[in-house]
Amino acid sequence: MKIYVVLTFIISFLFFTPTLFHAQENGPEPKNEIYEQKAKQRAKERKQAEKEIKKKHASIQTKEVRKRMKKQQKRSNRLKKKKTAEPFWKKWFRK
Repeated sequence: MKIYVVLTFIISFLFFTPTLFHAQENGPEPKNEIYEQKAKQRAKERKQAEKEIKKKHASIQTKEVRKRMKKQQKRSNRLKKKKTAEPFWKKWFRK
C-alpha cells in the first residue's frame, strides 16, 4: 500500500512541478528612449545620404538623359497611383 502512495506522490510531483516553477510572464519591455532616438536619427541620415547620392548621379548625366529620367519618374509615379499615361477621351475614340 505504501508503494502506491509513494508512486502516486512521485507521479503527481512530476506532473505538477513544472506548473509551479513556470516562469512568470513579464509585461511589455521598458522602452529605451535613447535607442529609439538614435534609430530615428540614423534613419534620417540614411534618407539624406540617399537623396545626395541620387542628386549627384543626376548631375553627372547629360541634359537629355536627365529629361528621360524625369519623364520615367513621372510615369513611375503615375503607375504607382494606378493612373494611365493618356487621357480618358483618347481611349474612347480609338479605332
